[in-house]
Amino acid sequence: MPTMQLQKDEGNSAGSDKGEKGMGFFRGRYGNDQFGIFLFIISLIIEIIGRIAGIRIIYYIGLLLFIYMFARMFSRNIYKRQNENMAYLNIRNRILNRKYFSGQRCQQRRQGRMERKQARQDGFGERRGGRRKDGGQKIVYCYYYCPQCKQQVRIPAGKGKVRVKCPRCGDVFDAVS
Repeated sequence: MPTMQLQKDEGNSAGSDKGEKGMGFFRGRYGNDQFGIFLFIISLIIEIIGRIAGIRIIYYIGLLLFIYMFARMFSRNIYKRQNENMAYLNIRNRILNRKYFSGQRCQQRRQGRMERKQARQDGFGERRGGRRKDGGQKIVYCYYYCPQCKQQVRIPAGKGKVRVKCPRCGDVFDAVS
């Protein structure tokens, strides 16, 4: 009975060892993130501008940004790189969302001013929102102060002119909600 012997292929084993070594090198490294992509794009733009304009210093600044991007990518200090990325994302989001949030703030200020103006016209009250315990719609309340004992009293908004009895002193007064 003939026996077959398997021979080990020297070329394939060396190639697979290199692949494993390469994967081992990247193990524990930070890799790429949003800040790294930003650095890549900016460095590329600066390098192109430096080449077109013929100004070497601009080209070298772009090259330094490119090298810094790779240094971040191969870094083992993951905590520091994550903090850098978070700082970048905070700045980017502030810039991108500035118009959205400023519009929202203005709308909230306007709404707050209108509610305070309405409360001044109605009496002593101030409107504030609350949540229902069952997670339903938002309920808005008017807060008034008892003229006798200065206790804050909450009544539901939108009920019109109501008689309010103070829970502390029992005084009855009219309020508009």
